[in-house]
Amino acid sequence: MPSAGGDLQAQIDALMVTFDRFPEIINDAAVKAFQVHGRSFENYMVSTRLRGRPGLARRSGDLARSFRYTVMSKGNRPVLRVWTTSKYAAIHERGGTIVPKKSKYLAIPVGPSLQPTGASKYSSPREIEGLIFMKKRGGKPFLARMNRDGKPIVYFLLRDKVVIMPRLGMAKSWKRVAPNIVPELRNAADTELAKHYPRTGGGIGSTSIL
Repeated sequence: MPSAGGDLQAQIDALMVTFDRFPEIINDAAVKAFQVHGRSFENYMVSTRLRGRPGLARRSGDLARSFRYTVMSKGNRPVLRVWTTSKYAAIHERGGTIVPKKSKYLAIPVGPSLQPTGASKYSSPREIEGLIFMKKRGGKPFLARMNRDGKPIVYFLLRDKVVIMPRLGMAKSWKRVAPNIVPELRNAADTELAKHYPRTGGGIGSTSIL
């Protein structure tokens, strides 16, 4: 029959092995916590910043699908990086003025040029036959097509520039949710440690490491 002293020594030996593996265990825990936090941030951006004002309205879904995260190593520590692949994200984040590059005007789709989501049906006004350049006295120009009654149906407004307000709020959102990583790291570390040295009531392994 094993002695009580032998059982205690076995527990101590197992604990010392766990201590030796602390850096590896904690690193694994941090990676898992960062992965959970990265997915949570993606969901947060879509559910709070792409639902209309004060954020942006979701239209084609391209921006919602553009959010990314990855966990990298920096020195001996994992680092969580979040970003977006959308080429339009920067101007919606910081704001700015868009001007035409190859033409005189920017063509802004309206009315029959829009899908129910608000996204444009066309990549260019050239895709629509019969558009006419028009401008009312004292007004701004637009592209229209005449209906059967001879009345113009406006497809595009023409502007020499468009001012974009900063409404994506990715940086502000990160600052808002980043503190959540602390309890997530604690929970992940406790979970990983429990796998290697299960806790017992009041025993050596019953205290959280963080």
